[in-house]
Amino acid sequence: MPETKQKLLLEAKNISKTYTDHKAVSDFNLNVLGGQIYTILGQNGAGKSSVLRMLAGIFLPDEGSINLQVSKKIGYLPEERGLYQNMKVYDHLEYLIKLKGFRHSSLKARIVEALQVVGLEDWQDKQLKQLSKGMQQKVQFLATILHEPELVILDEPFSGLDPVSLKSICQIIMDLKDKGVGIIISAHQMGILEEICDHYIFLKRGETVWKGDKEELKDHFGRNSYRFQVMSSPQHPFEALIWPANLQSKILSFAELHLTNSDKEQTSTIKKVHDFEITVSESEAVSEIFEFLFSKYKVKKFEHYLPSLNEAFQTLTT
Repeated sequence: MPETKQKLLLEAKNISKTYTDHKAVSDFNLNVLGGQIYTILGQNGAGKSSVLRMLAGIFLPDEGSINLQVSKKIGYLPEERGLYQNMKVYDHLEYLIKLKGFRHSSLKARIVEALQVVGLEDWQDKQLKQLSKGMQQKVQFLATILHEPELVILDEPFSGLDPVSLKSICQIIMDLKDKGVGIIISAHQMGILEEICDHYIFLKRGETVWKGDKEELKDHFGRNSYRFQVMSSPQHPFEALIWPANLQSKILSFAELHLTNSDKEQTSTIKKVHDFEITVSESEAVSEIFEFLFSKYKVKKFEHYLPSLNEAFQTLTT
């Protein structure tokens, strides 16, 4: 990866924020590199928006420090919509981008091209109040990134977007990443975040409960967990898995996830698929378990289980 994409853009050290008697954020730390996408995750009220506002300079932290090392202005998309409803779409974008100091001769062409990318080219002369919530969200997103910021902070950027618009916005975000822009996102669309983000920070009641990159996330939550399927039929019935004594001490948890019938016409030949999840205390036990299962049962599948981001979210924040 080019060196420019690894530039340190922002360094937050032990920042905290308190509102009256409520401590919204406690000792938050984050280093943001160019060309990387970070997501801050947590339930409603976990402190995500407070963190983003401090990183964007909207709020000052009560404790700790934030060191910005960007040569250009940052781009900040707030969760709340802040658009002048009586202005026309093009005029509004031109006004906000010039307000952020971008006055290049290519401004008009940039706005027109961006509107085409997100499907708003036919709406550029319409007043913002004539646009739907999702269309207004796209306008606000464009106003966040068209002045070529080095650091982009997005609070719920996917709100109100249809699948086609969502795809175009995600592509723009990935293009920014490829150009070396550092990006921080807070959102609840776990499938999208799992696909596009490089680093994850989980908040619970204002405190960081876990942080790491994508591989560390998978390793942390998928370590020594496996899923397998066992087939049964009237000719080969299955009642229960009985583990031998030498394996029982190595099994931390074991559960049947669900039972399904395979698609067969004759009832007498219906086969059942039993799905199980097992977590073992040590990786060396896997080969023993593997050999035992295949010697006693009709095993259809056996695989290392890597949980989804949504499952990690449920585990860490609830």
